[in-house]
Amino acid sequence: MIAIINIDSGAMLIVVIDAEKIVYAQEDFMPILEGQSIAQIIVQLKLKLPLVFVALHQPLEKIVLSGEKAILPKLKEAINDQFNVQTVIIDPFWGMQLPAVILQEIKPAMLVSFGLALRVTDDDWN
Repeated sequence: MIAIINIDSGAMLIVVIDAEKIVYAQEDFMPILEGQSIAQIIVQLKLKLPLVFVALHQPLEKIVLSGEKAILPKLKEAINDQFNVQTVIIDPFWGMQLPAVILQEIKPAMLVSFGLALRVTDDDWN
């Protein structure tokens, strides 16, 4: 079971996937300020993740961070330490040949865009 946590300015979305199916989803709209600290994000996750753990009755294997705030320095490590779950930052550009300078700041924020793009098929346009 993998939790994808998308943290943007103004919203946090938690989606849990098990065997390629969504088994849990929760979105909260909240003020996430530009200068918000890692400690404040951890406090918000301490309120939300226990609900996920109770609802699923199984431990998470991995937490995948996405969104604008995913690249905050040491956020990944803080979440890993606090919840004792392997935490990674999403890279939807994995395997593509693009300049690293461009990718460093935009890759976590592009997950939702990539997901929406993958949902479109030729049948959708007919």
